[in-house]
Amino acid sequence: MSSPRGVSALLLLLLLLLLLTLFLTPGALGDCGPPERLDTAEVKGAANSYSVGSSVRYSCRPGYQLIAGMTPTARCLDSSTWSAVSEFCEGKRCPSLDLMNGRIDYLTDNRFGATANFRCNEGYRLIGAFSAKCVLSSSDSAVVWDKELPFCESKMVFKALKRQVMSSDVAVYSSGVKQLSVCLIFTPVLRVNKRSMGTSLGGGGLLL
Repeated sequence: MSSPRGVSALLLLLLLLLLLTLFLTPGALGDCGPPERLDTAEVKGAANSYSVGSSVRYSCRPGYQLIAGMTPTARCLDSSTWSAVSEFCEGKRCPSLDLMNGRIDYLTDNRFGATANFRCNEGYRLIGAFSAKCVLSSSDSAVVWDKELPFCESKMVFKALKRQVMSSDVAVYSSGVKQLSVCLIFTPVLRVNKRSMGTSLGGGGLLL
């Protein structure tokens, strides 16, 4: 007759074998939960539970596109965990920029979410935005810069024009009866308007 100690050891061994069998059986741990969430991709209509062997397919989020050669899928393994996934998608590229007489510094690159900083060369001043960001277009899935490209203006030309347009030229005719005064008004976009202050002394103003 077996001793109580021998029976207990046999039962413990049987219990260990049962547990080992359960862990080695496919799907024994249960189904997989929701698939991993990625910053650049998503599983549309994802469920809370998937059976072992099921596969899901990721779709790129707005502003991103599938990386060439990548297969955007994941599979529920026998261990009730999802197969390893990586970033399947990358940001779309905004149009290339070229700043004459200046340079463009990208914080990363020119892909979706990137920022471009504009700087002018020595002797030039920046007219327009100092930076722009690559964002989603409001009309479609394309990406665009949120600011117009500025331009670099020569400081010497600017100063010369400013001195010219801020001065007044007065022509006095020999008869001393008529006087013509011309005043040029300067605006930041270098458009010049001409104004005559009158054709006679004390006369009213006339815009030409």
